[in-house]
Amino acid sequence: MSEEGFCSVEEFLEQFKGRLRIPAYQRGYAWTAEQVEQLVEDVRSAEMGTYFLGTIILHNNKEKHNNEEKKILDIVDGQQRVRTLIALLDEEASYQEICEIKESDPNEKDPKKTIKEAGMQVSEEEKERLRACRMAYITVEKLEEAFQLFDTQNGRGKPLSVANLLKAYHYNAMALNCTREPEAKELAKLEQCWEEEIADENSTKHVEGLLTTLLFLARRGVRGEGKEWFDRQQHLGEFQGVTLGVDEEAPAYGVSGLCHTVRMVLSGEKWLIGKLVKGRLENGVLKDCDPFAQIGQLIVNGEDFFGYARTYARLARALFPKDKNGVPDNRSEVLRTFHTFYWEKCFFYDGAGRTGDRYARAVYEALILLLVDRFGEAGLKAHHETLWRLAYHERCFMGRLVFERAGAKYFVKVCQALVASPTLTVFGHTLRKLLKEQQKELENVIKANPDQQLKPFGEEGTLHDFVMAGVNA
Repeated sequence: MSEEGFCSVEEFLEQFKGRLRIPAYQRGYAWTAEQVEQLVEDVRSAEMGTYFLGTIILHNNKEKHNNEEKKILDIVDGQQRVRTLIALLDEEASYQEICEIKESDPNEKDPKKTIKEAGMQVSEEEKERLRACRMAYITVEKLEEAFQLFDTQNGRGKPLSVANLLKAYHYNAMALNCTREPEAKELAKLEQCWEEEIADENSTKHVEGLLTTLLFLARRGVRGEGKEWFDRQQHLGEFQGVTLGVDEEAPAYGVSGLCHTVRMVLSGEKWLIGKLVKGRLENGVLKDCDPFAQIGQLIVNGEDFFGYARTYARLARALFPKDKNGVPDNRSEVLRTFHTFYWEKCFFYDGAGRTGDRYARAVYEALILLLVDRFGEAGLKAHHETLWRLAYHERCFMGRLVFERAGAKYFVKVCQALVASPTLTVFGHTLRKLLKEQQKELENVIKANPDQQLKPFGEEGTLHDFVMAGVNA
């Protein structure tokens, strides 16, 4: 049973004083000085008591202390706003009395310090305006209800990111899939994994790009479907699968169910897991990842999804590091050769910054991710150049390359060949046929337009020269 209310900030803080808590599974304080400034400016420009701060979602987490039940209200959505408001209202002396930060990281950002960095001075009159701001709150009894609400919430009119929507969805699935609610320490461990490994914004392949570009393209490709630009309304379901033991469509047996079972059985056999993982990359970056993960697999909701996302976040970072200084010292010779090619041939040539070239690179990266997922470093060593030739095909004779046309000729063909080829040798034969097909098409383009020059391709001259080098190799 849920409880709803609409009140002022002052009433909210007074009503729930001493009962609010930031649970361990929530990420730390993340607002920047610009976001704090925006909040204060919005309040200053609004009439007294009219500014709406959005909805706070609370989970009534009953706990026992000294044999007495205490109602703790975990903030599931809205902690950034609540902590900012407390800091702005200068409630320093009673901060812990209002809101407890459970198992907080001493190194995390401090709201007070963020406000100080912004150089903000809030007068007593402005504090009164902040206290008079209106806010709604919803208190729910079950954790899955809180995550369901979070799934549909918008913060200050701005849609939640794909990452946050999926995180809430799969947290909810964990609660649904268990006879008990997941423990806080379980969620805290997943939250740490999500923030540090999957949603690492210091990486060019953080969660938004990983899911909505690389994995989305690759998953559509292995199904033989054409390329589409990710739309959160239409395509979010790509990463929302089945909940084992709950959904009727969840397979009782079959590959997904079997892999799930074997993974559980072997969870203690670290040596075997290590040998299975090592099949993709030799330098250990996939240590402790899911050895049974496949890019095109059925998504199993809950904890399995986080393992899937972490596996490919690590793989993408290993294959496509942000810069030359970000590569591991123990990378293999195959990775070293690939990185040199990737930086020199895919980034540093005339026109590499054009939008169409970025689209071609996205297609290439999705293909490389699939190649390594299927055939490991042996596949990367044999075919990383060939896949760039095929991914770059449309760019060579189109003055303006839109996303739908990038890789349109060969992307799905290569994806399907990766799925269908039983061995790397068979896959190589298919690629050779595609290269000859590409060569013939380029020759027809030149014949029809003798004065047209194909786009330059680094030091290799024209793309046609580069393709011919591959065919004749």
